Amino acid sequence: MGKLTLVALTGMLVLLFQNCSKTGFSIDDVTGTGGMSASAASTDNALGNDVVLRLEPALAIRGMGCVQCHANVDSSIVTDFGYKGDGKGRDYFFSLPAQTVGSVTTTWNSGGIYGDHGNNFNTMTIPADKSVFVPKAVAPAAVTTATAAKTLAEYIRGQFAKSTDAGTKAANVYEKSSIYIGAPTETDLANAFGGFAANERQKYFRDPVGSPLAGLQDRGNFFQNNSVVTCDGDLLLRGPLLLQNLQLNTSTGCRIHVIGSVFIYGPISFTNANANRNIQITSTKAIAMGLGNVKPGATFCEPNSNWAVYPTDPSWAKASSMISRFTDIWTDPSFMLRQSGDPKAFGNSVLAEAAIIEAAVGTLYDAACRGEGRNVSFERIVLNAPVVHSRYQGNVSGTIIAEFAVMALGDFKFKFDPVFLHEPLFPRLSKKIYLDVVD
Repeated sequence: MGKLTLVALTGMLVLLFQNCSKTGFSIDDVTGTGGMSASAASTDNALGNDVVLRLEPALAIRGMGCVQCHANVDSSIVTDFGYKGDGKGRDYFFSLPAQTVGSVTTTWNSGGIYGDHGNNFNTMTIPADKSVFVPKAVAPAAVTTATAAKTLAEYIRGQFAKSTDAGTKAANVYEKSSIYIGAPTETDLANAFGGFAANERQKYFRDPVGSPLAGLQDRGNFFQNNSVVTCDGDLLLRGPLLLQNLQLNTSTGCRIHVIGSVFIYGPISFTNANANRNIQITSTKAIAMGLGNVKPGATFCEPNSNWAVYPTDPSWAKASSMISRFTDIWTDPSFMLRQSGDPKAFGNSVLAEAAIIEAAVGTLYDAACRGEGRNVSFERIVLNAPVVHSRYQGNVSGTIIAEFAVMALGDFKFKFDPVFLHEPLFPRLSKKIYLDVVD
């Protein structure tokens, strides 16, 4: 399948990984801070994640309690409802046991991100020829008592059977022996890039036919786009990262790996029509899309019925969808992660990163307050992080991979983008780090 060839060019050794796929790796470290081993480039994922190739998922999300409500999913789903918790003894399968903070309690069928909030798996729509993939898992006793479902698969089948949508009624639910959905740690990313010292800010490995990196500005404690970004390859940044109305010039795809959070505002557009153009973003922490201040003047930018903030949340007075989503939303007590059992502390750490950016660029406004509004669609995109939040209401053509995600309420579609049948996802990372399904 592949061979390694060492080429000497003007005294510089360039390591080239060749294989039958279009995508290879020419090691081009534009920061000039070191090289990379061949083994790091030759992961089990270098030719494409077989899960993506086999299942073509639009959503690979552990906690779908706040995604499936009103969702229109046009492709397959991979989920596990938080099965086996963090893998280290902290269990939150089906968002059980219930979590109480103050006067608020979240449980498996009300507010639990890893459960089925409002039993809304029967209100989502999915075509009859698409499927949901779950691990072989015995349902918690409380779920069995309430629904008679003895397994996770039985529970979803039972909800689909109640749907008024013919496609959803006919959709299949398949059990797999194991499912892993996650995101890389800082150590994972450093290893994938052949090391990344604490004082290093960025590292870029250009694809063989790619262009040098351009258009990103290092502000010292965060990165932002300041012009058209040219990127063909794998980029590692010590974030956070701010992307505003990103224009991307890429022929082979831009794969951005961020230590820290990513804040996205406005559309992501491509400056060419290359058949392989795509963008992949993975974060060790969170991806926040269109979150921020919702009241720049005396009035909110949209009616409160659109749930930028909840009247009962402290963030109502602070008028911030960013604060609401990360620390104040009433479902927050259920927002457990592998890296944190304290949802509020984790959320505050993301808000601290947003504050770093705001200190330099000014207030970050909610999508409803920006010129392009909330009706922004995304295509040829993969988003991977422990947490993904979005306020955008446009369609998404790509794949979202997260421990949990909270998207906007609306009738937009999630659909797998076929570009990822020939453009590998995060080829420097082992699939075991972010998405692995074993039959």
